Formats: sequence, C-alpha cells, structure tokens
Amino acid sequence: VLYLDEMSTSLDVLVQRAFASAQERGGTGADDSIKKDRISIDDFRLFLVYLYDYFELWVMFQDVDVDADAGITNEEFTKAIPTIEEWGVRIEDPAATFAIVDTNGGGTITFDEFCHWAIKQHLDADGTTREVWHE
Repeated sequence: VLYLDEMSTSLDVLVQRAFASAQERGGTGADDSIKKDRISIDDFRLFLVYLYDYFELWVMFQDVDVDADAGITNEEFTKAIPTIEEWGVRIEDPAATFAIVDTNGGGTITFDEFCHWAIKQHLDADGTTREVWHE
C-alpha cells in the first residue's frame, strides 16, 4: 500500500500532467472527441514514464520550496543552488536564472514554471542524465 498523504493534494495535478504529456507525445490516432479522455495501450507506457518524471519533479520542487507555499522565492532558489547543481545544471548567475525560470514575472517560481525549466535543463534528482525527456 502506498502512503501518499503528503502528495494527496498534488496527485491529481501530477496525473493530469502525465496523461496530457502521453497524449501529446503519443499519437493514439483517435479522433479528438475520444482522445481527450483516453490514451492507447501503447501510450500507457509513456504515461507511466511521465508520471514517474512528474513525481520526481514534484519532490525536487518541494526540496527547493522550503516554506511549502507552492512557490519558490528568489531566496529559496539561491539557497538551493548546490542541490540544483547536484541535479545536473550549473548556475552562474542565480538572479538571472531565477528571472528566466519565473516566466510570468510573479516573483515566485510555480511548479509549472519549474517543470518547464527542469525538463529543458534535463534535471534529474540523482544527477544522472535521462535519455528521454519530454516537453
């Protein structure tokens, strides 16, 4: 039995992201009215890969978002530079990188913004390079 109490509020978001990614990358061939709520058996493997990736990104996001307010501040981001570098990306200018990641200019990095950036940077929690990443 999985104990996911800490993730229960975010589980639906992670599943939805993985499902949408599998649909986009997959290619079930179904017409749009059917495709929006289903994936093919072939795309189910992609769904599982994406679900794993989004779980990993969620854990990484939480590691940086130390006050658990669903947003990474510039201060939190700067303090997490050593951890982020362990995940596989070198950050020369934390303020500039923060501004790049904070695409909406809101002053905090949302999970969505973090995912887009982390996927482009090929971040991985154990510091290894993934062969297949998605966008």
